Amino acid sequence: MTLFAGLLTNVLALRELAPSDTDMIKVDYLEHLHELENPDGRYAQSHHGPIQSLYMQLSYELSASIYQARRALNSEPDRSRRVLRLIVANWLAHYGTPRPGRARPRPRL
Repeated sequence: MTLFAGLLTNVLALRELAPSDTDMIKVDYLEHLHELENPDGRYAQSHHGPIQSLYMQLSYELSASIYQARRALNSEPDRSRRVLRLIVANWLAHYGTPRPGRARPRPRL
């Protein structure tokens, strides 16, 4: 029984070393903000490539220019930054509340 008690003590001590959910959310938030600011990052690469239509195919450079113009007209990355900030604020408020006081999720479908 003492071996089990020692193992349990070690597991609980290791649990204290692990980052909390809120710390992980904050790290992810900063990573996504960095990606939004990077014009050649993951988000930019996933949204443009050669634009094809029925009669022609635009070059990669022209497609990238159109994508950048569309981003500027849609107020990007400011809009995405605001949405990300709202989502993270809601998550942090949820995880910052003790479990008994947390509101139960009520999805609206």
